[in-house]
Amino acid sequence: MHTSSILKAEDFEFWGYSDEGPVQMEFPRLCPGYAETDRVAIVSPWFEDGVVNVPLAILSMATAFYDVQRARGTEFFDYPRHFALVGATNGRLCVRGEEEGPDSAQVGPPWSNLDVWPETQWKLVEPTATAMLHKAYDLHINHLFWPEGLVPAAGEAPLKQTVHRLLNSRLKRVHFYSSGNPTIEIRAGGKVCELVEKSLDTLPGAAAGAEVTHVDASKKAIGWARENQALAGLENKPIRWICDYAMKFLLREEKRGNGYDLILTDPPKFGRGPSGEVWQLFDHLPLMLDVCRAVLSKNPIGLVLTAYSIRASFYSIHELMRETMRGAGGRVESGRRRHDGRAAGGGRARHDN
Repeated sequence: MHTSSILKAEDFEFWGYSDEGPVQMEFPRLCPGYAETDRVAIVSPWFEDGVVNVPLAILSMATAFYDVQRARGTEFFDYPRHFALVGATNGRLCVRGEEEGPDSAQVGPPWSNLDVWPETQWKLVEPTATAMLHKAYDLHINHLFWPEGLVPAAGEAPLKQTVHRLLNSRLKRVHFYSSGNPTIEIRAGGKVCELVEKSLDTLPGAAAGAEVTHVDASKKAIGWARENQALAGLENKPIRWICDYAMKFLLREEKRGNGYDLILTDPPKFGRGPSGEVWQLFDHLPLMLDVCRAVLSKNPIGLVLTAYSIRASFYSIHELMRETMRGAGGRVESGRRRHDGRAAGGGRARHDN
C-alpha cells in the first residue's frame, strides 16, 4: 500500500469557525456520510492549486478510507477513489504565470504523495468550469473540492439538463477552497506533514519555468544548493543565489516594491548574517512574517514557515501565522513532525490563497 501504514486518524484535528469562535469537531462534520466507496475529485484548474490548498483534506479522507479497511483486520490491496482533475491545454499543464506549462509527466509526484493514485486517477481537463463539471459527471463523483471563484466564463456552453440534474442528486458535498471566509480548518502532525512537504517539493518550480530566488547567509549552504541544481539538470534555469542576511534582503525587496507568488521560509532558532547580523527566532520572527506578507504578489500562491528545535508548540506558530495573514483571505494550515514516535519541538504553518 502507499500510505495505509502511515496515515493515522489521531494525526488530524478539525476545527469549525463561526461567530462564536473556533470549535473542535470530528471528521464527519467535514465529510458527512463519507463511505469507503465514495468517489472524490479535486478540481485544480491551475496545476498547483489543489496540491497547495487541499492536501490535508485529501489525506484525512484517505485516512478515513483506510480506517474502514484496517477495521476488518484482514490484508487489503485497495486505494481510495480520489481523482485529480488538473487543468491542461494541448497536453500541457496550466501553471500560474506560465504561457506553456510542463507536460503531463509532472502530474505524478505531487499527487501520488497525497494518495491520489494510481495514474489512471489523474485526469487532464480543459481549465473551465463546464469542462470540470462534465468530467466530474463522467467519473460519478459524489464529493467535490472546488476552487471558490471558478465560474463559467462568458461564452461557455451550459451544462446539459441531464448532467445538471444528475450532479445535483449525486453530489453529497461540495467543498469550496481558496475561500476568503473559511469555515473549517484542518491541522495535522506526524507523517502527514512530511507527505505534504514532499508534494510541495515536487511541484514544478524552476523546472516549469518559474523564476526562483534563494537567499541564505551561509556560503557553504549555497554551494551545496548549486550542486543539487546541477545534479537535477537545472543549470540553465532562472535561479538566483544570494548570500545575504534574509531580513535585510526582504526589507530591500519591500522598498523596491518587488513581489513573490510563493515564499518558503526555514529560519533557524539562532543565526548570524554574513556581516555579523544576529538573528533570534522569538525576537525577529513576527517582523519577518510581516515583511513576507508585504512582498507577496497581488495573487499569491502562499507563504510557508518551518520552525524547529524550539521550545514552543506548533499551535503558537499557527496562531502567529493566522495573526500575520489576518484579512488576506485564504486559510492557514499547520502541523508538526514526529521523530521516533515523539513529537518534535516547533512546527510548520502555511497560508494558502
